[in-house]
Amino acid sequence: VTYTRTSNQRPRFTVVVSAKTSKLATVRNRAKRQIRAVLRQFVREHPSYSIDVVVVINQISPRTNLALAIDQVLQKIKT
Repeated sequence: VTYTRTSNQRPRFTVVVSAKTSKLATVRNRAKRQIRAVLRQFVREHPSYSIDVVVVINQISPRTNLALAIDQVLQKIKT
């Protein structure tokens, strides 16, 4: 996760899931949906937070809770 504070009116996000993560597009798309759901909640809670965030996923463990992991990163960004 990389982020930059900007002068934009609202936060912007992008999510990239590498093809190395899984050969199955359904697995990669599910990961993107889970991450975007957390990011949408962040935007609802902080609509005027000026930040650009790029989330790059290179590897996913079956036990990884993506929503929890991204939420923890966003908590660090807010401080």
